[in-house]
Amino acid sequence: MLRFSLHDEGDFRILTPDIERIDASNALAFRDACRSRLPRDSQVILDLSAVRFIDSSGLGALVSLLKHFTTGGEMRLVVPHPSVRALFEITRLDQVLSVHPSSELAAA
Repeated sequence: MLRFSLHDEGDFRILTPDIERIDASNALAFRDACRSRLPRDSQVILDLSAVRFIDSSGLGALVSLLKHFTTGGEMRLVVPHPSVRALFEITRLDQVLSVHPSSELAAA
């Protein structure tokens, strides 16, 4: 069971999953849980502070979420863990997704 916290801060809804891994075992459930909690026109900060590992399935789930918010919405990611940030840089997804080291910077 995936657990999330959700709260509003300024113009953004901040969704924080309480999971350490987004991988083949939970990527689809993660994506669907995020979609069910947030309408397409949401301004979202997805806080991945607890996440320590993401595989290709997890990256696919995040790209799918980005597409979910293209109808008037926006998604920004908080990715403070160095190895996870490196994954976004190596795959160049930091050029596609809005990746920030903190929620304060993501909201700026």
